[in-house]
Amino acid sequence: PAGTLPGQGKYFFEKIGEWLDVNLFTPGTKDKQAKKVRFSSERLAELTELISQSSPRERDIREAVRRYEYFLRSAEAMAEVIIFLDGHEIAVAERLEETTRHHEQVLGGLLGFTNLPHREYFYRALNETQMINEQIFKFMVEKYQATDADIEKHRRMLDGHFAIVEELTAGIAPDARVEDLLAEARKHQT
Repeated sequence: PAGTLPGQGKYFFEKIGEWLDVNLFTPGTKDKQAKKVRFSSERLAELTELISQSSPRERDIREAVRRYEYFLRSAEAMAEVIIFLDGHEIAVAERLEETTRHHEQVLGGLLGFTNLPHREYFYRALNETQMINEQIFKFMVEKYQATDADIEKHRRMLDGHFAIVEELTAGIAPDARVEDLLAEARKHQT
């Protein structure tokens, strides 16, 4: 749920409350990282809620995107540190990858609306999501791919990305370049 939206009077207090929650009331790094992932999802919900308004203000969308990017970057950096300190915590990276993949799907779907207000901010959020997803995926593959089970798990993650691309391009006229790129990418997956 989105909760309080940017531009509403209580939003300032929500920001302070989140800062206090993460920095003072959450003792463990792993728990702090999980909260930052959750807060990034809440910012995405805010964006979805804002565009359902009849005429959302640009500054409100910009604020939600700015905070979305902050929480996402923070969560990714913390995930790498957690895993670096304890390699058995790889599930932290897997959850972040899954969350950012879902965020990509949501943002891609929102960009499909022809009347999307302030579209550039949604592209910015999507680019950030894709970058973070790529970073955490590369981190897992380069440092924590030791067994056939790991390889298969990463292959399934890539399948999830292919499914997003195929879903998002299904509604548009077939583009030979997109189909060629997908075919080429699938070759490199094996």
